[in-house]
Amino acid sequence: MAPVGDGARYDWTQYPRNPGHQWAVELYLTFLPSEFLRFRLAYKHHRAVEPRGLRSQRGGSGRIMDERTFQRATFILGVTRAHSF
Repeated sequence: MAPVGDGARYDWTQYPRNPGHQWAVELYLTFLPSEFLRFRLAYKHHRAVEPRGLRSQRGGSGRIMDERTFQRATFILGVTRAHSF
């Protein structure tokens, strides 16, 4: 059976010039049918938070995005791990 890996990622950043910040949470599941091939399924929720005064100028309450990603295949080239014989 091929190994399966899962994980999570959290990002938070503050805007360098304007007030406000944005953050994102991503969950992913990885399937490795061989040591040279990888498939990955991911879901990411992203939200940009802006101060109240800036929201009304731009006509919204910040940006909210949801992404679903399926990486069909990632081919891994290079040096491999040592094998026990």
